[in-house]
Amino acid sequence: MPCFEGMFPKSLDDLVQDVLFTFATWVSYCNLRQQTDSTLATFERQTRELGKMFQKFEKETCHIPTVETKEEVESRTGEDQEADRQPRKKMFSLKNYKTHALGHYPEWIREMGTPDGYSTQAVSLTYVKT
Repeated sequence: MPCFEGMFPKSLDDLVQDVLFTFATWVSYCNLRQQTDSTLATFERQTRELGKMFQKFEKETCHIPTVETKEEVESRTGEDQEADRQPRKKMFSLKNYKTHALGHYPEWIREMGTPDGYSTQAVSLTYVKT
């Protein structure tokens, strides 16, 4: 993807480019307004490929020391003056719900339809006091 070329160390540039392209393709399949058996089958293959790319990315980048941004530290500590304000280590992880859930999107689309066809807004509005 030309807009990201050269932004990463040479040792990781190809991998990051592949992950970005694979994820962009996955998002495109996810956002199709109409799915067919054929597009869902391709989406499932793309989801497996994305999982493999994420596993490779996690393995190849786990040695890179990364920490929270200043904004993340402020968000975590808030007004608490006694909170540890040192940036914590952060790593890409497949062990959280957000990345785990990506693998279920094709199944959810088969069950509930495309994401543009439903909303949580109606449920959310019932909790808003009038």
